[in-house]
Parts: sequence; C-alpha cells; structure tokens
Amino acid sequence: MSGYLNSPDSQAPNGNRLMLVAVIAVGLMLVNQVFFPPPAPPAPTQETASEASGADVVANDEPTEGSAQPGVVGEGSADTIELVEHTLTTGSFEVGITNAGGRIRSVRILAPEQYLPRPSMAAVFPEADDQDLPFGIELGIETWQPDALMQVVSPPDATDHITLQRQLANGLQITRDIRTGELEYTLDATVTLTNQSADRIRLPDVSVLLPGSVRSDTSGGMLGGYGSQLQTICDGEFGTRRRHASKADEPRQNLGPVSFGGINETYFLHALVPGTDGLPASSCTVRGLDEDHAEVSISHGDVTLEPQQSVTLQYRVFAGPKDRSFLEPVSPDLLRSLDFGWFSFLAVPIRSVLLWIQSYVTNWGLAIILLTLMLNVVLLPMRLSMYKNSRKMMEMNKILQPRLKEVEKRFPNDPMKKAEEQQRVMRELGINPLAGCLPMLVPMLIQMPIFFAMFRAILSSTELYNAPFFAWIVDLSQPDPYFVLPLLIGALFFVQQKSMPTPGIDNQQVLVMQRMMPIIFTGLMLFMPAGLVLYSLINTIVAIVQQKALGGGGSAVPPM
Repeated sequence: MSGYLNSPDSQAPNGNRLMLVAVIAVGLMLVNQVFFPPPAPPAPTQETASEASGADVVANDEPTEGSAQPGVVGEGSADTIELVEHTLTTGSFEVGITNAGGRIRSVRILAPEQYLPRPSMAAVFPEADDQDLPFGIELGIETWQPDALMQVVSPPDATDHITLQRQLANGLQITRDIRTGELEYTLDATVTLTNQSADRIRLPDVSVLLPGSVRSDTSGGMLGGYGSQLQTICDGEFGTRRRHASKADEPRQNLGPVSFGGINETYFLHALVPGTDGLPASSCTVRGLDEDHAEVSISHGDVTLEPQQSVTLQYRVFAGPKDRSFLEPVSPDLLRSLDFGWFSFLAVPIRSVLLWIQSYVTNWGLAIILLTLMLNVVLLPMRLSMYKNSRKMMEMNKILQPRLKEVEKRFPNDPMKKAEEQQRVMRELGINPLAGCLPMLVPMLIQMPIFFAMFRAILSSTELYNAPFFAWIVDLSQPDPYFVLPLLIGALFFVQQKSMPTPGIDNQQVLVMQRMMPIIFTGLMLFMPAGLVLYSLINTIVAIVQQKALGGGGSAVPPM
C-alpha cells in the first residue's frame, strides 16, 4: 500500500485531485458571492452629507411613495386627508374655512340687515369656488402649494376657531390657527412655521395672498356697475396705493412696512392687517392673475429656520362694510380705504357734517336736505354779490344795446369795422365783453368742487348703502328707480332758465342755454345715486327761491 503511494506513478493522481479541489473551492466562492452577497455598507446620513458640504437645506425634497408617517403629510399620503369646510360664526358674519390650505372659502354677512350684500358680491366676498380663494400662504418652495390639504386638529364641532396642520417630509411643520375676533367682521389668525428637522431650512418667499374678482357685473352706486368696480389697495410707510383691479396686469411692488393690503369695493372691504407681534411684513404687491382676477400679496421676505426654530405670522382679517365704526377699531389705517378722490379736502369735512346731522335726525335723506341748506347759507354772501353784479350788468345792457344797433346800421357790410366800433363803444361804457358770461360761469365754477366733493362724500359713505328716504326711494346709494327726482330737476332748471333775463347774450345763445342745459343735467342725474340727486334738487329749489326774493335778478344756477 505504502509502495503504491510512494511510487512515481502515483503522483499524477494526487495532482489531479489537488486541481479538482481548487476548482471546487473557486466554484463554491463564486456561488457564495452570487447567491449570498455581503451586506452593503451603511449610506451616509443627511446630516453627515450636509455637514460635509456646508450647504443649507432648501425645503424642496419630495417624499417617496408610501412614506407617510403619523403627523407627516407628503405626496404619497395626501389622499388620506379629506377635503372639508369648517364654518366660523359670529353675530355679524359667517366664514367658511377650507382645509385646502386653510383659505377662506365663503363670507356671508349676517347683520345688520342694512349691510346685507346685494347679489353677485363675490368680488369681495368669495363664493363657494375653490379657485383663487383668499388668505392662502406662499412659501416659495415646490413641496408646498397654497391649496395643499391640511389636517384639522381642532374639535370638528368648534364654531369659534379652527386649527390646521401639515408637516412636510423634510421636517417643516405648518400650523394655521384661525379664530373669530372680538371686533365686528374680524378673524384673528396665525401661521406658525416650525423646523422640526436637524437641518437648516430656507423659505425663499413667505407671503400671504388675497385674490379678488375683477368682474364689474355687480350692481351699485353710480351708473350701475360703477359703484362695484374694484380697487386693489396697499397701505404702509410707502403711502396708500390704489389701483383698479382690471389694470393690475403688471405686478407692482410697494416696498416698506405694510399697514394693510386688501380688495376694496365701494361699500365693502376685504383686508389683511399684519399683527405687531409676528414676523414683520416687508412689501405689498399687486398683480393680475388673468383678465378676471387680481391679487394682493403681503410678503415677509426670505425666511431661514434653524433646527427646532419657529416663526409666526400674525394677521387680523377684516371682511365687512366700510362703516367707520367698524373700520377704526380694527385699525385707523383702514379708514384710508375710503376713497374721496381729488376733492377729499372738501369731501371729508362735508361727510363729517353729514354724519353729525344724521345722528340727530336719523333719516339720511333728511340729513342731506339739511346739509344742502347749510351749504347754501355759507354760499349766500357770494351769491348775493353775484346777483348784484348781474343786475348792474342788466342796467348797463339797457344803455349798450341801442348803441350796438346803431353800429350795425352804420357798418352793415363791413364786419371788421363793425367789430372794432362795438369794442370801442364797450370800452367807453366800461363794459367787459365777457361780463355777460361771468354771472353764469362763476356760480358754476364755484359750486363744481362742492358738487364733486358732495358726490364723493355720498358715494363713499357706506352708511347710505340700503338707506331709505321715503316712498319709492328705498336706497339712497342707488339711482331713483322711476327717475322722478332727475326729471323734476330738469323741469325746475328749465323754468329757472326761462324766467331769467340774459344780458349780453343773443337769441341763439338763449335758445341753446334754455333748452340744452336742462336736458344735459337731467341726463347726468338719471343714473346717479338718489342721495346726490336729492342734494341737486334742493340746491335748485333754493336757487329759485333766492332768485325770486331778489326780484328775478341774477343768473340761473345749475343744479349743483
């Protein structure tokens, strides 16, 4: 046995066996690598990667499919939250809040009855429409949209507040708390942004959005839809910037601390007032969304959150009538939403006097009548002077007319010579050729600023909204439905013109004055607010009485 093993012929079989063992070993190693691979080395954590790169984490990461966790809402779990609407109710209004971003879905005025909006007031008070709803939050990141669904974490039966929450997969938690305010037509709201991750989070543009409809098919004030045309309004250290909503196609940014931003209608206002305790607002921008919508956005700028850091946006929301008693307690700055135009220096004191009179007589129509009488008393000395000058002109005209007729006879075929001679005659008598027009123009020029100031005071006084006078006039902010007052003004003005001597004016001018001006003023008054037409009517009656008291002297005063 041993010889066999030790013989030279036995070495070949031993070498083959060694080769076979080696092949089998290599094969086993290959099989082990293929079917039993070693575990992969652990991947570096986000914290390690961010520390290695030294860069901030911008909140734009997308969660993986099915990565939802309790309290963490990502794209993969958004369908687990149902769309709901929560209603907050006070004695003055009812507000619907949707959990699609915590935006305002509807506003309904409840009281007082005078301020119940007319139909189609969605311009200021949104209807149940999920497009362009007010009070959305913009963060400037891809993983958050203003209409993102949020979890309702407050009791579902609460009618005085709602708390909403959403946490993104990168650790950014967004909490919205909206409560009914102690003041009329107000909500007190906060937005809290919390970084619950171990990394710094940057939000490039934190803004609050307030869109509004540009539709002008709503009824109101002067010329039908005129009273309901909208303004976007931004107010702050940069001043008060009003812009018609339909002209907001080009974004316009107003830099500086913001007092309020809003959608401004003639009688109603929807405004956001930044709080003093939250993150300060740095700008207010107006932009057009499309041909039917505009948007006001209040920006808090670029916000960076350190790990576990929170910032809070604080707002008071006002959505109601522009009654001074409601606006001023919320913020005195809101009074600048009342637009009195170029003649505000007259309109504001006129409105103050009107409010003071109404506090005693309670009826707005009667208050307008008394205010008109007071204005006429103030203007009486100036009118007496004009009447006196007009009578003097009439006496001079009795001397002038025969002389002018003689000139016409002397130069029937020489117009230039006749005109020169007529001017010489007037200079001899000390008569200004334009004096015949002045008695008519001066009262008009003096009263026009007062008329426009009165117009703005009445048009911008929310207190006249739905305010009745008597009989068929049930709303002084709307045109006379039967045109009785405008037609009465036209008739009285025509009678006044017919009874007036017209010194220095030829027959053709008299005809135009007597027939055309009453028609023109009647046409202007047809669609103006009944309160303004009432002022013009009383003004015309007073002018006629004064004219008769002075023995028919003076000139006709237009119904202003």
